[in-house]
Amino acid sequence: MRPQVRFQLAQWVPPKLQGRKLELIYAGEVDGRSLTNLYTATRGAGPTITLVEVLSTGEVLGMFASHSWQVSSAVRGDGTCFVCRFGDGNVDDSVVYKWQPSFGSSDDESNESNGSTEQFMIATPIMMDMGSGALRLNEDMTIAFSGPSATFNNKVLVREKEGSSKEESFDVAGVEVYRFQSPW
Repeated sequence: MRPQVRFQLAQWVPPKLQGRKLELIYAGEVDGRSLTNLYTATRGAGPTITLVEVLSTGEVLGMFASHSWQVSSAVRGDGTCFVCRFGDGNVDDSVVYKWQPSFGSSDDESNESNGSTEQFMIATPIMMDMGSGALRLNEDMTIAFSGPSATFNNKVLVREKEGSSKEESFDVAGVEVYRFQSPW
């Protein structure tokens, strides 16, 4: 993990995790590129950071999961989840998108329903998703998708496709998952 990635993460994660060391618990190139292997490696890990490298540009995207990833029909996670993009050596190029709760009145049809703004972590055998499309990996983690999301009110995370208003796919160079070590 590059030093600027560690620096940014230290500022973005919840206060109770700041200052904790990160431990690599899954690397696609070592552990095999599959969601099954990732879910096995992260079982019981608690909060994690997943880093996704874009093949065409080398840029690094990330997602903070407040809970362990596990296959479920239910949405998991909470408002501390986020998605991000790390700059290439320049901290100013980094961006984080955190949960944007909807507080509109129930009469206001222009507001999304609470359900669509609370789609944090979704894990199935064929995809892993943060923010209902903000960042999604396919089952063999060779292709990922990023799109605008009501959960995080984000733009497309891949810089070269940032202006797009629809979900964009991209090839994945690698995936790593880190957990936060216990302070004890």
